[in-house]
Amino acid sequence: MIALLLWIVEFMELVKSLGLSDKEMVTVNVLMSGGTKGEVAKALECTPATANYYFKQIRKKFVLAGYAV
Repeated sequence: MIALLLWIVEFMELVKSLGLSDKEMVTVNVLMSGGTKGEVAKALECTPATANYYFKQIRKKFVLAGYAV
């Protein structure tokens, strides 16, 4: 359990270092809590296609930071 908590803390520090926009942070939070892309769209009050755009932007930032997604 402690190892999982440490991993989550490290992951959130990484996410903070990526310079995500507010909407990208909402996307990460919904996905981290087990939500779907549809739930991301509801949280952002946008279409699923727009939510998918934010998801792709986050993925690009991870790749540019040297992390495979």
